[in-house]
Amino acid sequence: MRFLFILVQLTSMLYAQTLVTPIGIGEELPPLTIENILNSEHRSMDLSELKGKHIVFDFGSTYCPPCIESLGKMESLKRLFGENMEFFMVMHEPVEKVDKFLQHSEVGKSSTIPIIAADTILHQKFRHIAQPHIVWIDEKGIAKAFTGREYLSIDYIKSYLQGHSTSWPVKWDFPYDKNKAMLVFNPDNFNHTNTPKRFISSMVSDHMEGLVWGGKSQVDPVKKQIRLTAINLNFLQLYLRNFSRTYDLDFFNAQVLVDTAGSDKYFYSPKLGSRSKWNTKNTYCYEMVFPLSMSQSKINERIVQQLNLYFGLDVQLKNLKRPCWVLSRVSASKIEKVNVDENGVSVKGLLRTINRIPFHLPAVIEKDLDFTAYNGLVLDVDLTKLDDIDKINHDLESYGLTFKILDHEIETLVIEKN
Repeated sequence: MRFLFILVQLTSMLYAQTLVTPIGIGEELPPLTIENILNSEHRSMDLSELKGKHIVFDFGSTYCPPCIESLGKMESLKRLFGENMEFFMVMHEPVEKVDKFLQHSEVGKSSTIPIIAADTILHQKFRHIAQPHIVWIDEKGIAKAFTGREYLSIDYIKSYLQGHSTSWPVKWDFPYDKNKAMLVFNPDNFNHTNTPKRFISSMVSDHMEGLVWGGKSQVDPVKKQIRLTAINLNFLQLYLRNFSRTYDLDFFNAQVLVDTAGSDKYFYSPKLGSRSKWNTKNTYCYEMVFPLSMSQSKINERIVQQLNLYFGLDVQLKNLKRPCWVLSRVSASKIEKVNVDENGVSVKGLLRTINRIPFHLPAVIEKDLDFTAYNGLVLDVDLTKLDDIDKINHDLESYGLTFKILDHEIETLVIEKN
């Protein structure tokens, strides 16, 4: 038995040594050799070679828009602070995928930031969930801060180089379990014996930092309840999902009627700054529990009521007759596919592009008109002049198409103060 105990103990010790221990703030980066470095003259590197320079690891992905945006930010920061700092993007994706991104995307082709592809070591050393995730290592190899991408700025880097990074809040990443309720009964007042078995509850909140956006519904057949959760969704996403519509897929900005004053919280635009900062200010969460016997339509109605109460608004989905750009055929003759340009836009793509513009008159196809003749046709249209109906109609003339401003019934999300 003693031999068996020693064998088990040694096996456990060897297994523990194979585990990668995460690095915390104030701890030193151990000697590490990094492989698969793209966009660099060095395919591999021993990080000890960088002693004497500060290192920024930006963990991201090619499919993450904020990550790609921060890649561009590091490019400009490298020009200013490159003598004292080394910037790396760290990705878990395969080398082939990252290399394709570098060769074919506009940001990738212009970037000089080294990208560590197919990484496992650094992801285990600096564990996180939400991306971008920024790790700051000082010139002595000590981890000084873990932050979000908002700290990738000139002012913050100047502050960091002056030794002020210890005052930065630590980016809070934790494994959020969507299968568990956000709200629970206070354990000081309740235990498993006296917690109510069935109840109705609702909670609406602003943005929850560190949680990935999404939604979930979960049925509890024992309690005969359904719990519906939405995490970090914007205003239009929150409401439209409860009208059985999907924002920017089958329902667009032009279908929203709202006062232009204060509309920045409904519609994102690059002029408002980075999307991630806008999301932090203008995304919301809810968790609501209902009886399983309640119909889906009644549940959606109750959720909209709670959202209206939270925002102090009256939001309704209505069929309204309102002025629209109605796309019509100039003549009923057979359509010749002329001026086809592979860089152009389809008929549906043109309507979708117009309808993504806030406060634009909605663009629709004339009722009962057969447009199958235009399937596969690519329109050569100037998409920078979508507010000029005369210019658009001039471009459409050779296709036998025209927009007319006519009253047309269309689904509209009406947002009014309560």
